[in-house]
Amino acid sequence: MAASAHQLQVTDPASVVRCFADISSRLGRLDMLVNNADIAIDRRQAAANPDFEKVHATLEANLLGRGDAAPPLSR
Repeated sequence: MAASAHQLQVTDPASVVRCFADISSRLGRLDMLVNNADIAIDRRQAAANPDFEKVHATLEANLLGRGDAAPPLSR
């Protein structure tokens, strides 16, 4: 069994493409993907008056990442 870690910027499509191209060339497939983005775009924002664009961007990076780029490798 092979395991590897890759650093990438999940909000940068080119970074994601490079990462999955590397995985494809080195391993040929992807059995598991763990997104550990953990970003906070605006820590100074008051919870009572959120900027929902920043909230959406934070949730998209932390929860969704770019796992949608992985399916061709995970078949």
